[in-house]
Amino acid sequence: MTQANNSRPSSASSALFFGLLLMIAWLPVPLGSNRVWSAGLMHAAAMVLLGAWCLRFIAHGTVVTPALRNASTALGFCVLWLAYVALQALPLPPALLAALSPKAFEHYSVTAVAGFAPLSTLSLDPGSTLAMLQKISAYVALFFLTIVLLTSRRRLRLMLTVLTLVGTAEAFYGILVYLGRGHFELWYPGIWGNSVSGTYVNRNHFAGLMEVTIPAAIGLLIARSTVHYGRGWREALRGSMDFALKDTGWVSFCLLIMCTALILSTSRGGVAALVFSIGFAVALAVFFRRGRAEESRVPLKVGVVAVVGVTWLGAGGIVEKLETVGFANNRGDIREAIYAMVGDFWLTGSGAGTFQWVFPAYKTEALGGGYYEHAHNDFLELLAGQGVIGFVLAGGAICILLFKIISGYLRRRDPLMRGALFFALCGATSLLAHGLVDFNLNIPANAALFFILLGVGLVAADLERGGGRRRRHYGDHVMADASSQQDLRPAA
Repeated sequence: MTQANNSRPSSASSALFFGLLLMIAWLPVPLGSNRVWSAGLMHAAAMVLLGAWCLRFIAHGTVVTPALRNASTALGFCVLWLAYVALQALPLPPALLAALSPKAFEHYSVTAVAGFAPLSTLSLDPGSTLAMLQKISAYVALFFLTIVLLTSRRRLRLMLTVLTLVGTAEAFYGILVYLGRGHFELWYPGIWGNSVSGTYVNRNHFAGLMEVTIPAAIGLLIARSTVHYGRGWREALRGSMDFALKDTGWVSFCLLIMCTALILSTSRGGVAALVFSIGFAVALAVFFRRGRAEESRVPLKVGVVAVVGVTWLGAGGIVEKLETVGFANNRGDIREAIYAMVGDFWLTGSGAGTFQWVFPAYKTEALGGGYYEHAHNDFLELLAGQGVIGFVLAGGAICILLFKIISGYLRRRDPLMRGALFFALCGATSLLAHGLVDFNLNIPANAALFFILLGVGLVAADLERGGGRRRRHYGDHVMADASSQQDLRPAA
């Protein structure tokens, strides 16, 4: 890549970055962007931003940042993933289709006998697959834009701040609707449930949003970890007062609102996934830094905030739900039916986005007459729709990125970078764990945020690393490496 005159911030790059932030703020609002028009708007906006970046690159050039260089393998997997989903919707020679997917060939043979025009695509519904291709291309574009536009500490902090404020606004609105018994409902006035769901239809998907934004707030607290609590109760009280009254106070308030809303959502999977992810991230930090990490205080802080929230507005129906049904559900019956579907389409899948049309043929009597748009398991739905090929391509990209995020999380010492990496690791593992019993990664807003947080983690793993006072050009900003010396110090 060529290098342009990047000695000062570019207004074009700033505009693109703020466009990305505006998208983050908008995505959850229209029912999690889980409608045809809102998903189409997400795709259009992502493509406009990507196109503008490409035009700017052609005109002025830029430098390969560490994040972009480290993302090359994962981006390669993503490109192959997109190509494969596109291939699922393309007509193939009948003999090739029969070899790759005998079940799809059998299906089209039957429809041809019934008088329908014969097709020869791997997907049993090419239209649905093309719609899914549109969504996936938006996710990959947002991931790419994150790693090329997030080029400074200021932008990284601003990204965490915006995510925290977005989650707080959603949580506050959800609590307002909950307390007002539906009178303030934006999309469905007068319809009120017994749980908080924000602007989402489903409380579990609102919980998925909280699983991203709560770690963002915790990341900000880690980034601003300058308060010392001392050993005595007086010193601890003084430190707590400083923590609440200084610039971390507003973040703590946001965390209180979001934790309360998550509990009031009564999403058992969401609460359990977030607790697991926080525990996992804290355990990594404590084990590899031998208990000296700032993350070791995270469970206490979040626990106190959750207790205050429950005391403030109660626990909603989650306690009653746990007492009456525990963690029981029909997910096991759904999985059993999906196993048969996966067996028929194990290599190439039935087509990305076709689950709701194909699954009825595999439903058992235990599932009754219910309609299942998704598998309530992101991993099984990916395997059923895209087969082993799509599963390996998508899973390979995610695993590579998670490995780099964990590596950076264990290596970095800079508080801001550690906070951003905690956010990325915690948010990603929470959504993946929740994906075992739900389908947050099939909700466009949550899936987009998942790819964005992977980008944030990749950037934070290497932003401003290296010794000395050399000045480097990263995209549109000149950034001194002096602050990166914190990464060379032993953990505090």
